[in-house]
Amino acid sequence: MKNMSIQDLKQSLLKSNWPKCNNIAVEISNYNNREAKLALIEALDKGERHHIRTAAIKALVNFKDPDVIEALKKRLDDPAYEPRIEAKKVLKDLTGNDHTTTRGE
Repeated sequence: MKNMSIQDLKQSLLKSNWPKCNNIAVEISNYNNREAKLALIEALDKGERHHIRTAAIKALVNFKDPDVIEALKKRLDDPAYEPRIEAKKVLKDLTGNDHTTTRGE
Protein backbone atom coordinates (compact mmCIF):
# COMPACT_ATOMS: atom_id res chain seq x y z
CA MET A 1 0.00 0.00 0.00
CA LYS A 2 3.00 2.26 0.23
CA ASN A 3 3.10 5.12 -2.25
CA MET A 4 -0.62 4.85 -2.98
CA SER A 5 -2.62 8.04 -3.23
CA ILE A 6 -5.39 8.69 -0.72
CA GLN A 7 -7.95 8.22 -3.49
CA ASP A 8 -6.46 4.83 -4.42
CA LEU A 9 -6.46 3.81 -0.77
CA LYS A 10 -10.09 4.91 -0.44
CA GLN A 11 -11.07 2.76 -3.41
CA SER A 12 -9.19 -0.17 -1.89
CA LEU A 13 -10.97 0.41 1.41
CA LEU A 14 -14.39 0.41 -0.23
CA LYS A 15 -13.62 -2.95 -1.88
CA SER A 16 -11.80 -4.54 1.05
CA ASN A 17 -12.69 -7.40 3.32
CA TRP A 18 -12.21 -7.70 7.05
CA PRO A 19 -9.61 -7.38 8.60
CA LYS A 20 -7.66 -5.74 5.75
CA CYS A 21 -10.06 -2.79 5.84
CA ASN A 22 -8.71 -1.86 9.29
CA ASN A 23 -5.16 -1.56 7.95
CA ILE A 24 -6.26 0.48 4.94
CA ALA A 25 -8.30 2.89 7.08
CA VAL A 26 -5.32 3.42 9.40
CA GLU A 27 -3.06 3.99 6.39
CA ILE A 28 -5.44 6.70 5.16
CA SER A 29 -5.60 8.35 8.59
CA ASN A 30 -1.79 8.39 8.77
CA TYR A 31 -1.81 11.06 6.06
CA ASN A 32 -3.48 13.26 8.69
CA ASN A 33 -4.77 15.88 6.26
CA ARG A 34 -8.10 17.15 4.94
CA GLU A 35 -8.12 14.79 1.96
CA ALA A 36 -7.63 11.79 4.25
CA LYS A 37 -10.37 12.94 6.59
CA LEU A 38 -12.79 13.42 3.70
CA ALA A 39 -11.91 10.01 2.23
CA LEU A 40 -12.76 8.30 5.51
CA ILE A 41 -16.00 10.29 5.87
CA GLU A 42 -16.91 9.25 2.35
CA ALA A 43 -16.26 5.62 3.29
CA LEU A 44 -18.87 6.02 6.04
CA ASP A 45 -21.48 6.87 3.43
CA LYS A 46 -20.35 4.59 0.60
CA GLY A 47 -19.12 1.57 2.54
CA GLU A 48 -21.66 -1.14 1.75
CA ARG A 49 -20.34 -3.58 4.33
CA HIS A 50 -20.43 -2.77 8.03
CA HIS A 51 -16.78 -3.68 8.60
CA ILE A 52 -15.70 -0.93 6.19
CA ARG A 53 -17.79 1.67 8.01
CA THR A 54 -16.50 0.44 11.37
CA ALA A 55 -12.87 0.67 10.19
CA ALA A 56 -13.45 4.22 8.94
CA ILE A 57 -15.04 5.22 12.25
CA LYS A 58 -12.08 3.86 14.23
CA ALA A 59 -9.62 5.72 11.98
CA LEU A 60 -11.53 9.00 12.25
CA VAL A 61 -10.80 9.27 15.98
CA ASN A 62 -7.42 10.77 14.96
CA PHE A 63 -9.17 13.81 13.47
CA LYS A 64 -10.50 16.06 16.19
CA ASP A 65 -12.68 18.11 13.92
CA PRO A 66 -16.34 19.24 13.85
CA ASP A 67 -16.82 17.64 10.40
CA VAL A 68 -15.86 14.29 11.87
CA ILE A 69 -18.21 14.66 14.82
CA GLU A 70 -21.17 15.44 12.56
CA ALA A 71 -20.36 12.51 10.26
CA LEU A 72 -20.08 10.16 13.23
CA LYS A 73 -23.40 11.30 14.68
CA LYS A 74 -25.07 10.06 11.49
CA ARG A 75 -23.61 6.59 12.15
CA LEU A 76 -25.57 6.38 15.41
CA ASP A 77 -28.39 5.35 13.05
CA ASP A 78 -26.35 2.77 11.10
CA PRO A 79 -28.34 -0.37 10.26
CA ALA A 80 -25.52 -2.56 11.62
CA TYR A 81 -24.70 -2.89 15.32
CA GLU A 82 -20.89 -2.59 15.09
CA PRO A 83 -20.75 0.82 13.37
CA ARG A 84 -23.39 2.24 15.72
CA ILE A 85 -21.52 1.14 18.83
CA GLU A 86 -18.12 2.21 17.46
CA ALA A 87 -19.54 5.63 16.55
CA LYS A 88 -20.87 5.94 20.09
CA LYS A 89 -17.43 5.11 21.54
CA VAL A 90 -15.52 7.46 19.23
CA LEU A 91 -17.97 10.31 19.84
CA LYS A 92 -17.43 9.87 23.58
CA ASP A 93 -13.65 10.02 23.01
CA LEU A 94 -13.90 13.14 20.85
CA THR A 95 -16.54 15.11 22.75
CA GLY A 96 -16.42 13.73 26.29
CA ASN A 97 -20.19 13.30 26.12
CA ASP A 98 -22.27 10.14 26.09
CA HIS A 99 -24.39 9.52 23.02
CA THR A 100 -27.28 7.14 22.44
CA THR A 101 -27.89 5.30 19.20
CA THR A 102 -31.28 5.55 17.51
CA ARG A 103 -31.97 2.07 18.89
CA GLY A 104 -31.42 3.16 22.46
CA GLU A 105 -27.96 1.60 22.88
